[in-house]
Amino acid sequence: MFASFENVVAVAMLVQRFNFQMAVGAPPVNMTTGATIHTTQGLKMTVTRRTKPPIVPILETTMLKVDETGGVSKENPVISQKGEVSPAPS
Repeated sequence: MFASFENVVAVAMLVQRFNFQMAVGAPPVNMTTGATIHTTQGLKMTVTRRTKPPIVPILETTMLKVDETGGVSKENPVISQKGEVSPAPS
């Protein structure tokens, strides 16, 4: 089970750092079945290092604050210098 999670992390890191495209003139991808499913003629790809890191969106969310009486109030989020979301000063 751990190896499956480790595989997902490894593939995610590769996709973050490299661009994958089908190679020019590569044959069409055909699948062969047997004990496992695999490509008939392999998978010809061109792999290049990304020049810019992918853009990660910053999601602003509303924070809820619960006071001593059990009431709930909304606070506007403020993005700190570290990119963390923290409550707005009162």
